[in-house]
Amino acid sequence: MFGVVLEATVLAAYCYGVARVRSNGRTWPAFRTVSFVFGAASLALVLQSGFAGYDDDLLWVHMTQHLVLMTVAAPLLALGAPVRLCFAAGSGSVRRFVAEILHDPSMRLITGTTAAVLLPLDYFGSMAIYLLTPLYRLSEINQGFHEFVHVYFLACGFGLRFNVCETFAAVLRSS
Repeated sequence: MFGVVLEATVLAAYCYGVARVRSNGRTWPAFRTVSFVFGAASLALVLQSGFAGYDDDLLWVHMTQHLVLMTVAAPLLALGAPVRLCFAAGSGSVRRFVAEILHDPSMRLITGTTAAVLLPLDYFGSMAIYLLTPLYRLSEINQGFHEFVHVYFLACGFGLRFNVCETFAAVLRSS
């Protein structure tokens, strides 16, 4: 139930941001909104639907969840550009707060030149480490750790895709 509430809250906040941008007379690309909505829907499908009810019993369902988190939901959410929307729709204090997070020294690991090496290692390596160590078994017996793994895989996929999307957008703007 918590997952449904969280997904609905994030989706509502995104839609509020889009409405706020448009109320200020600016435009927000429809493809970004559609991408974000489909990303949230894919999360709900694999984590909250009847499909998710079999994730403890069938390994293929469990692995499908992880793959969807990393390869479907994450890129769709990244294409929605929630950080860019936050800057476009947020108040001055919200923009300052997000800017402080983005300028934190720890963020250098997932941006810039180090990201080209670290993010793919994290993205592909984390699944291998998860499956080839006792971490998988731990996630079977500890629900809290299992939920953490889902959030972590989503973050890995989002981080990789976010950088790819932003780099691609910068290349398009420069040409």
